[in-house]
Amino acid sequence: TMRSVTYTDRLKQDANPGEDGALITAVDEGSWAALGGLENGDIIHRISGTAINNMEEARAQLRLLEKQKPRRVVFFVARGVRTLFVELQTDWGQVQ
Repeated sequence: TMRSVTYTDRLKQDANPGEDGALITAVDEGSWAALGGLENGDIIHRISGTAINNMEEARAQLRLLEKQKPRRVVFFVARGVRTLFVELQTDWGQVQ
């Protein structure tokens, strides 16, 4: 589950001033996201090389990738003071 980074996130210092992206608010235990290493509080900045400024852009990119069905999807995220790449192996056959 995700939402856009908000002004309040920046005030609480969960995001840096001027930082945009999609904030992960929940990761289901045992999901591909959890197994790949995404965590609550991660801020997604890129998905497979495409810049993400808000939740809508993240959802649009994920819908596009669902059509393309790549074997792996790489997320560039901010986690606290660190940035990292998280690579998820996909199983598009499970998507309904």
